[in-house]
Amino acid sequence: MRIGKRIAVLLLMLFLPGKDTLLAHRTLYTNFYLNMSLEKSGLIFYLESPSFLLPPTKSLKYESALPKADTYRDQLTRYIQSICRVKMDGLMVNPVIRLLEWEKIPGAMHLIEETDLLQAYMEIEYPIKTPPQQIAIEWDYYVPEPSYGWAAVADPDQDPQQIDVEFEEYGRYNYFILSPTEPGFTWHAPSDSLETNTVSQITHADPHSSQPFPTFPVSILLVGGLTFVVTRARGTSLAVSGLIVFATAASATVAWQQHHARERIPQESEAITIFETLHQNIYRAFDYTSQSDIYDALAQSVDGPLLDRMYTDIYQSLILRDEGGAVCRVESIQVDAVDFLGSDSEQKSANYTVACKWDVLGKVKHWGHAHERRNRYAATFQLEPREHHWKICEVNVTRQERIENPMDSPPDDPQKKESVWDLQPSE
Repeated sequence: MRIGKRIAVLLLMLFLPGKDTLLAHRTLYTNFYLNMSLEKSGLIFYLESPSFLLPPTKSLKYESALPKADTYRDQLTRYIQSICRVKMDGLMVNPVIRLLEWEKIPGAMHLIEETDLLQAYMEIEYPIKTPPQQIAIEWDYYVPEPSYGWAAVADPDQDPQQIDVEFEEYGRYNYFILSPTEPGFTWHAPSDSLETNTVSQITHADPHSSQPFPTFPVSILLVGGLTFVVTRARGTSLAVSGLIVFATAASATVAWQQHHARERIPQESEAITIFETLHQNIYRAFDYTSQSDIYDALAQSVDGPLLDRMYTDIYQSLILRDEGGAVCRVESIQVDAVDFLGSDSEQKSANYTVACKWDVLGKVKHWGHAHERRNRYAATFQLEPREHHWKICEVNVTRQERIENPMDSPPDDPQKKESVWDLQPSE
């Protein structure tokens, strides 16, 4: 498998919907979706709901003409204010519906029934005057239990009223859950501001502090000395002979320095620290939403042909997300082991290789519900200096598997599980 494809599979396998994990619970077609976005101007709620689930519009019929945008705006604003309380730094903020649209969806699946829906789309803004340090959200509305009961549509261990919220905070994705038992969520401002790059600083690749004895230039100097003696014996002036020797020695020294100049290979502990930073940055780069931000963040850790292939493959599969497809996010990286394998002395440039075993815990959001999954990997990584910064330039994946229970910790025996991810998305 080519390098680019290997690293793409490395991340893609975490997110592509697997037949077992993604459908661990039955899919609930509530048609009620809530997502949020935190921007400089305000906290934005994106709410989609059938008209019959919202009390102010419960009487609207599918057969009727689409309501005008302002007809129910005031009623819905008051209703949203009654079911959702938002405090920024302890102060209550009132909602403003900045967008209200309607759409007729014929033959939609709602729970276990096929019905015609009059779907409302709302953008609800909670304005921000100054950047908040804390935002507390309390949500009090959940899809009511149908007359035939939840047992007909949900598994016994499934919370059918749970709302999985996709939360984009200043251009980075996150998720949280709202439910009748946990109706609140509190956001805290990160220690780094919006303008601060979240990708960790990369250690410089320093030049050698000591160099081997320059036998080649010394040999040239000896030859130059002999040349000096010969030219003087032939009557060449002292000044001319000296210039000849100096030019020869200088040229030889420069050529030797260019040939032998290599960045210093770090000691084992330092090499592992550098790798772990780069490895974590690969995943953190995809927390961004802007294409340019993702590429720039990724370029701080990866270089060469691997960079473009990794960006193209992963961005197209994860960030662009086909409509109705899975929304993906890495929750945490757990490194099990990192071994320093040394450098390849046959290569002209400095380099070193490490072997790594690690787990990736992530969430896949599909049809309004999120599912946890854990993947386990083993690979070797080759690092090379690029403009005096170490970067990952080659990857060789040696092992990849899905862990059935996402809460399982890495096993002591790495050979206990040998299954491979099913990369085909479920139907």
